[in-house]
Amino acid sequence: MRLGLWFCAAALLPCAFAQRSAPGGLVPNQYVVILEDAPVAQRFHSRAQLRTPAAAGYRQQSESKQAALKRDLAGRNIRVTGSVTTVLNAIFVIAPPDRVDELKRLPGVVAVRPMRRGKRDLNKATVLMKAPAAWALTAIGGQENAGKGIKIAVLDTGIDQTHPAFDR
Repeated sequence: MRLGLWFCAAALLPCAFAQRSAPGGLVPNQYVVILEDAPVAQRFHSRAQLRTPAAAGYRQQSESKQAALKRDLAGRNIRVTGSVTTVLNAIFVIAPPDRVDELKRLPGVVAVRPMRRGKRDLNKATVLMKAPAAWALTAIGGQENAGKGIKIAVLDTGIDQTHPAFDR
């Protein structure tokens, strides 16, 4: 198992799905149920491999197993809020704390982790990029005119699991 990939996914993914209302701490009654089968990106390491029929078949197999577990959870009155298979093979649930041990004992479950609240600290990006110095340029006309007339587009091509940050 590529420990770096699993650790990054386990550490970062819950923050991506956490409530944004308050920083720090745990989200009450929300858990990440981590499943035993490897995530798709662990078995298919490149973008090209992720697009193969074999990767699609493995993803479908993982989703099928997740669907069976979701039915089991519904029968236990445990609410499912989402699931992922690419970087982490997990189901996100809402359950009272006294049912965590029950979740851990379900077939195919290797861990149950509490959901954490996350807060993005984007206020530091402008200083890191030295934006105040750029705003001071006469051509820009100060911070009040910075970005005036600029259109921004975001093209998300997905996660690059071959990035060195995921290989530790």
